[in-house]
Amino acid sequence: MPVRGGCACRNPKRQLEAESQFPPIEGTMDQTTDIVIFGATGDLTRRKLVPGLYSLHRKGRLPAGVRIVGVGRRDWDADRFREVAAEGVRDLAGRSTDGADWRRFAELLDYVRVDLGRSEDFRALDRHFEQGDGRPGNRLYYLSVAPKLYEPVVAALGEHGMAK
Repeated sequence: MPVRGGCACRNPKRQLEAESQFPPIEGTMDQTTDIVIFGATGDLTRRKLVPGLYSLHRKGRLPAGVRIVGVGRRDWDADRFREVAAEGVRDLAGRSTDGADWRRFAELLDYVRVDLGRSEDFRALDRHFEQGDGRPGNRLYYLSVAPKLYEPVVAALGEHGMAK
């Protein structure tokens, strides 16, 4: 049986119930949502986070105006982050990255190099968000880093006014 809406139910009535529980998000374009992944160059992001976000995108379950910003130490740019993300989706999630769905999703991906121990890098990250399109927004921070880095990252976000 084909999987639709994330449920492989054998009962068609149950299938419809599962799909109606989580209808596609109809967001407004007057606000952005930034999903900021610290540790974006790591294995968890490639194997789980990006494929999961891509799956949500394909189902129409990411809000309008969403941006996915990878943050890491490696000297990558957005194009390199997209390449690695595509490898993860293709190799680990078994999805194609050749179609229009992937191209639209890849446009949502961005990358900022940040050394978590350097305060000036957090200022640069804040400037990156300020360079957006001027719409108000929300940020969701995902810390895919070692637990010993949680406190310094959260402290730096607060210090630079990025945790409001």
